Amino acid sequence: MSDLAHLKTLLTAQVETLIQMHSLGDQGLACTVLDQIDHALDLVAARTTIFEQLRGLPFPNNSPLPALLQHRDSSLRALAREAQFHAERVIAQDKKIQEQLRLLHSNIRAELQKTQLALQLDRTYHPPASRNSGAFIDKQR
Repeated sequence: MSDLAHLKTLLTAQVETLIQMHSLGDQGLACTVLDQIDHALDLVAARTTIFEQLRGLPFPNNSPLPALLQHRDSSLRALAREAQFHAERVIAQDKKIQEQLRLLHSNIRAELQKTQLALQLDRTYHPPASRNSGAFIDKQR
């Protein structure tokens, strides 16, 4: 095989690989993960709206929650404890949501950087099939 024919074969293989990568990227953009992210962001926005409504509601007698926990009316104290309990649950849940979104963002960014690096280094990056990390494979092999 002549050098020109060999070069054409290698270039054709590279073009086909890039087309496959582009197709997989399109599928990735259209997959349910993005739908799930959009849905999660919609839920976070809805929670933010509810929080803004909650902030607008004054506490009884303009008392802060800690003061209501010490109120002499037992039913008011019970309601204040319940409000505090649910507020703590929401705060803990928000931290988990933020952590999950940061992790997802970090993982996506890392995979994109690996792919970009592989393209720059003239190597093919194979994303992980599982939670193990991906691997660079020389195109010459």
